[in-house]
Amino acid sequence: MTETPPCELETHPSHTYVRVRPALSDQGWAVIDEHGQKVVSELEARSTPSCIVDLSELNYMGSSLVAFVVRIWKVMRSKQGRMAVVCSDATVIEVIHLAGLDKVWDICDDEETALQKIGIKPVSEGDSVVWPLPFAVLMLLQAGVCVWLAKTGSLEAELARTIYMGVCIAGAVVALIGALNMTGGRRWFSVLLTLVSAGLLVPAFQDDMNWFVPAAAAQNGGEEVEDEMDSPDYQDPLEAEAAEGNEAHSSPSESGPGSVSHAPETETPEEAATTEDAPQPKEEGEATPAPADGDSTSN
Repeated sequence: MTETPPCELETHPSHTYVRVRPALSDQGWAVIDEHGQKVVSELEARSTPSCIVDLSELNYMGSSLVAFVVRIWKVMRSKQGRMAVVCSDATVIEVIHLAGLDKVWDICDDEETALQKIGIKPVSEGDSVVWPLPFAVLMLLQAGVCVWLAKTGSLEAELARTIYMGVCIAGAVVALIGALNMTGGRRWFSVLLTLVSAGLLVPAFQDDMNWFVPAAAAQNGGEEVEDEMDSPDYQDPLEAEAAEGNEAHSSPSESGPGSVSHAPETETPEEAATTEDAPQPKEEGEATPAPADGDSTSN
């Protein structure tokens, strides 16, 4: 038969639980000091120094045991941790009160209250924080079902995209809740689910509807393009654009076939001067100017 240890140490991700049994109170200082050294070494190595000292099984507490708890409290204070003491016996509470330690210790009636005192939300039996994990996985499976239904044509592409985005967002939120409330491997798994859910949202936010287009429609669309390219009347868009440009540059004028377009003639400076010196036609009724002196007329 295994003997119950007088002092039991339980390590949790968020705190350390020290359970003191009556057998330790009956021991001498050497044994109590040995157990105290083990507890102190464990607490000093922890990154989360919060601690609960459970004295609920005691109905008597000597000075050596008081010194044992004081030693734990000093480690908590040096590491800026928090400590709570679970104690329900009136005699033990009176000893703590006479030592003046009830002013610096949080004395609690049960473990649940002690957890709250050190800033940890208690989890009751049957109420576990693991629920976000299966819920998040279920959301991701539903996202996959939406894509499958859209590919088979059983669900409209736009409706499938909307449902897909909704379940991915819900999965990411639930997984994030799990990451904030869990510890250890469950926390990292929740972080992974959060990243996967966020990554699956990228194509939906980028309006990538290829995920939701039925496979038959996508295949028919590709076949129609191939048939059009194999047609004898098919012309490459770049070649057609180049041909239109050449036709625009080489098209005849609007005057019709065979017509020759002439550019407007431009007078030279000599022609312009001759035109200015030529006599202008007289208007009707205008008198002829008299000849200038020196001019001779022949009869």
